[in-house]
Amino acid sequence: MGLDLGIVILSFNHHQLTSECVNSVLAINSHARIYLVHNGSDQKQVLLLQKQFQQANVIHTIMDTNQGFSGGANQGLNTAFATENWLLFLTNDTLLGKLPEQLPPIPGQYAPQ
Repeated sequence: MGLDLGIVILSFNHHQLTSECVNSVLAINSHARIYLVHNGSDQKQVLLLQKQFQQANVIHTIMDTNQGFSGGANQGLNTAFATENWLLFLTNDTLLGKLPEQLPPIPGQYAPQ
């Protein structure tokens, strides 16, 4: 049984950043449920992203005005709440990557040998 995790991404214009963010999530898990909140974005930006990400697991929510991070996050929460057990909130300038198998110790910090 997998983790029921929805990923809420807030976007205010910046098509390129948003595209890279969504692609970084899909590169890790192509079936991840992404709730893309267009938080007052220009209509042209919204249409570009809707065309680029037409997959059923990318849910677009369009807000007419920018409501800031908290307003956009609440909209994403309201959209995803009925479906998801867990939510991860990202801004559109976030890129996810796979962690290495073993993280190196941080200098000056105790690390077991």
